[in-house]
Amino acid sequence: MVVERARNMITDWQLANAPDVLAAPSHSQHAMAANTGAFTPHQHNRISWQPPMPGRYKCNIDAAFSSHYNRTGIGICVRDSEGAFLLAK
Repeated sequence: MVVERARNMITDWQLANAPDVLAAPSHSQHAMAANTGAFTPHQHNRISWQPPMPGRYKCNIDAAFSSHYNRTGIGICVRDSEGAFLLAK
């Protein structure tokens, strides 16, 4: 279970950091998906929020960096398994 979750996290990270995340899937994306089970050819490759298992919470974190202003910002959002908002920072 831990290995599967780690693989899913790596796949999500790779897809989120791909330069053409919202573009049509390329041959290399299909190859990566085939190796990781990320999506089938009939799915869109846009990643959407998935709820955690019942009774668990999910914490989504994002960061932004500005070299122009020499600033860093973070955002944190916690939701339950129903998708209900619980906390943000």
